[in-house]
Amino acid sequence: MHNTKQPVKGDSKRTEGFSMNLPLAKKHSDSCTENVLLKSWYKIKTFLKPVKQIRQAPRQTDVQPEANSSLTRQSRKIVTTEKCFVCGCISAFSMHESATLIREAACENCGASLRNSDVARIFVESALGKTLSIHEAKAELQHLYICNASHTGALHNALKELPYYFFGEYIGGIASGKVSDGIVCVDLQDIPYKDNMFDMIITEGVLEHVEYWEKAMAEISRVLKPSGHHVFSVPVHEGKKTVSRKTNPKKIYHYGVLGQGNVIVFTDFGDDLPALLNQFGFETHATMCHRFHDIADITDCDAEYQTYLLKKDSLLDFFRYNNIIFDSVNRKD
Repeated sequence: MHNTKQPVKGDSKRTEGFSMNLPLAKKHSDSCTENVLLKSWYKIKTFLKPVKQIRQAPRQTDVQPEANSSLTRQSRKIVTTEKCFVCGCISAFSMHESATLIREAACENCGASLRNSDVARIFVESALGKTLSIHEAKAELQHLYICNASHTGALHNALKELPYYFFGEYIGGIASGKVSDGIVCVDLQDIPYKDNMFDMIITEGVLEHVEYWEKAMAEISRVLKPSGHHVFSVPVHEGKKTVSRKTNPKKIYHYGVLGQGNVIVFTDFGDDLPALLNQFGFETHATMCHRFHDIADITDCDAEYQTYLLKKDSLLDFFRYNNIIFDSVNRKD
């Protein structure tokens, strides 16, 4: 049942923060009618907190996916052939020959990256306790309230027809909770959703771009139900502790979306991330879904900064990270 009561921000126990890009209004394909979009919006606005103007967090994205790269016309290599946990097909995952960010190799059936596929597997296992693809699990996901911090990509396309699926993006210059072109701007540091609303939240390559990621985690905890799950990926600098890049003069950027250009990286996350999340009431499990690189070969952005500057227009040929997927269970009372 929909809860129609609008909570007032601050009337429940919460820590300020968390910039999650979750569009509240469903963005349908171009073939859908305007009436369908409006119907979705009227359903979604029931769950919004009152909107106020807030300080905007930086746009959150990940490295440009292989499917959208201008280099896809080059000769390609098959990285692996395995089940895609987005579409459910046994598929080759391929990318251009010079790529080093192997986790972005794309399913030749649906276009999902290996990272997308691994997030999908952990998502379904966390939600249902079953090892199924999203395509295979759709009927059993119908009752769940799901929030995705992206309005594009393979996971979004696989989930967007579910009845309680919400999505969004951070949009510069738009207040969190406001709608722009059918997309609700959601700042993860001030999520415009009610307390205890979601069963599942997905963020892929988002938290490293949030200026105050601690605020984001506090907000995720607030909008997740008790025992709800936050399934997410970030680049992990294995063998190291988490460090802030805010004062580092060597600035690192990932590709942006929505025409907002490249997006700065504020944090390099390390092996200590699960322990850091304990303070927010999360019990976090990290799964090494695919290991492509030895720890010594993981990208060191500071030591390799000159190489980064040379390759910043082709980041798939620079970064080297393994596929570690996190499942944070909300243990709040």
